[in-house]
Amino acid sequence: YNLSAKPFRLTPDPSFLYVSAVHKRALAYLRYGLTQGEGFVVITGHVGAGKTTLLKVLLAELGDDVVAAEMVATPMAAKEVIERIGAALGITYEGLHRAAVLQRVEVFLKARIEEGLRVVLLIDEAQNLATEALEELRMLTNQQHQGKPYFQVFLVGQNEFRHTLQRADMEQFRQRVIASYHLSPMDAEETEGYVIHRLKRAGWQRDPEFTRDAFAEVHRYAGGIPRRINTLCDRLMLFGFLEERHVIDSEAVRVVSDELLEELRAQGLETVEEDQPAVIAADVAVSSEGLAGQFAALGQALEQMLGQGHREAALEDRVAELESRLSELEARLMVAAPTSAMDVPAVTDGDMAFDDDHGIEGLSDQESDALPGPDDAPYDGGSR
Repeated sequence: YNLSAKPFRLTPDPSFLYVSAVHKRALAYLRYGLTQGEGFVVITGHVGAGKTTLLKVLLAELGDDVVAAEMVATPMAAKEVIERIGAALGITYEGLHRAAVLQRVEVFLKARIEEGLRVVLLIDEAQNLATEALEELRMLTNQQHQGKPYFQVFLVGQNEFRHTLQRADMEQFRQRVIASYHLSPMDAEETEGYVIHRLKRAGWQRDPEFTRDAFAEVHRYAGGIPRRINTLCDRLMLFGFLEERHVIDSEAVRVVSDELLEELRAQGLETVEEDQPAVIAADVAVSSEGLAGQFAALGQALEQMLGQGHREAALEDRVAELESRLSELEARLMVAAPTSAMDVPAVTDGDMAFDDDHGIEGLSDQESDALPGPDDAPYDGGSR
């Protein structure tokens, strides 16, 4: 097809960023949080929703007055948190006990403040942080020097992290969250724009041509999740090349998706039947929290297998519809159920975290609309 690059890579690549409506708003919340210079900013979403890519975009936008430290969270004890922060900041601590490590980190942070700089800690895979580790982070963010906080923390995690923050014992932590946004899947129109955008970035000249019903089938299978779209479309391009096709239609999408489903079953997940999403959607009496836990556990297992190749990547794709149905079910349950103490502002879909005690102000629609979107993105990804 004479492409200049691989359009549907699984690894995050900011140069291929397609700014859908949800990604545009998530970026607005990240940027708003950065201007506040304190507390926690939280972004959650499905596996493969584009959270890490957004984090990389924000990282590239940071000015010279910001010292950024990146960290991928793994299960850790509270006492290990300061060591991991020290490592992210480039501080050596081998052989030192915790108090000595803490002292070195404090000296480093105070020096940056005195230089007129501020430190931002970006933590990916935040769902791996235990309650004790989150509490340790909260305590550290309370520390100040010359009236300025030691550092600000951006937490990016999967759906289960959202549920963690909703627990009653996380009240103190939630009070420190100044902005929060949940990345929902793209709709059918955005899925089409996403595919076209990535193809154009790779030098696509409408060969192969994608029919409109092919885009609809891609959305149905991938559920609007970018990574799942990438997995399916990468295989579609290979299929088109091997079959010498110059038009990708819905039939081609179904053939490739069926192959991916067969690979799923070959991995020993035969119990995940093709009609299971409909069964789950119809069972409105089931606990959405329980389903969320099941999907979270399955999502983590699938995530660990992604590095093993396309066969393993297909496992994650198959769960797309299940997660989409879960989101619908949760929404219906939230409408049906009375508001409870667990429904906290800091973690609702697409809402800024408000805290009257801290005088937090929300992001206006005008500020959000000023950001580039699919129609005015720098890479012309939304045009058709």
